[in-house]
Amino acid sequence: MQPETVQPVPSLRERKKAKTRAALIEASQRLFARQGYTGTTLEDISAEVDITTQTLLRYFDSKAQLALAPLAAHLGEIERFLQDEHRTVDTLSAWRRYLQLEAEEATNPSESTTATYVANLRTYDAWVDKDPLLVASLSGIERELQEILATALARDAGVRSDDLHSTLVAALLVAGRRTIWDRWLARIGDTDSLVEDHLRYGLAPHARIPTVGSARVPRLKTSRKESEMQQAQVDTDKTMREMVAGMPVPEFEKTAFVVPKPLSQARVAIVTSAALHAPGEAGFVPSADAHFEVHESHERNLVLGHFSPNFDRGAFASDVNVVYPIDRLHEMAERGEIESVASRHYSFAGNQDESVSQIRLDTGPQCARLLREDGVDMVILAPV
Repeated sequence: MQPETVQPVPSLRERKKAKTRAALIEASQRLFARQGYTGTTLEDISAEVDITTQTLLRYFDSKAQLALAPLAAHLGEIERFLQDEHRTVDTLSAWRRYLQLEAEEATNPSESTTATYVANLRTYDAWVDKDPLLVASLSGIERELQEILATALARDAGVRSDDLHSTLVAALLVAGRRTIWDRWLARIGDTDSLVEDHLRYGLAPHARIPTVGSARVPRLKTSRKESEMQQAQVDTDKTMREMVAGMPVPEFEKTAFVVPKPLSQARVAIVTSAALHAPGEAGFVPSADAHFEVHESHERNLVLGHFSPNFDRGAFASDVNVVYPIDRLHEMAERGEIESVASRHYSFAGNQDESVSQIRLDTGPQCARLLREDGVDMVILAPV
């Protein structure tokens, strides 16, 4: 017998953080149910838990991440189980049991948060396609779940992690789970079919796909000429100019203007659209991620998350100041050209949808409030 593993006792700090995280999830789900997703702000949620919005952002990067937090928590549970080298059940049996427990909790909740979350899921269907950040976050969770399943299935079969059969089975299992959930959410008042459908059809994709051994996922091959043509179509300056020229631009009847302080009396911060984030953090998703990252003024070890085939990353690799001129700002302060450098600076992702609605209505004003709290008089916008 293997010796029993003694689990370390969480520290007081860890317990407090876990309690705050759980409180934020509970409060956000309750407010989403009462006020709607678009009608709920990060300030509303943080006020419910009696913390500042800045503290909330240390736990969750965006309102969308909070909305999907219960789903992400379940993802962590299945991931920890499937990655356990000492588990005694195969991946498909574990997946079936996971679906069953998830469905039973949804239809007969043991916690009020679960019931609220399920109610919110029914509401989301009416407008989820209008919020690109939420769509991207949900897609990211499902993609991660698919990768977890594919890796576990391949390990069960003793084949490489990029095994084609394992990848296809995982993709269909995740898609099947989503389809069963969507059907159940559309049937208001139905409390039984979710469990029954998962047990009946949850593993059907696996039974219908022939085993193909350990063939690797094939990579598409293109000729050199085809590659050059594809690159030219995407990367040319002409194409980019035409795309930008056709983008709609909002028009404002009135524009705000204030007389700024003299530069020598100004506290200055940086807002960059380079999607910078700390190493090891999740960073930004490729499609219309409207959250922002906070950087302490002393930080320099940052990762560039900007998504574009036209962007040369070589300069950033040599000098972070190309997209985040923090050292130049400190030099200006030392020479007395500005009063001081802000204690915190901010990164957004530049690739946004046409309306930029999430930034205009939610994360942009929140970033502005944090800047004002820090006493910032001027901002350097570093577009990328």
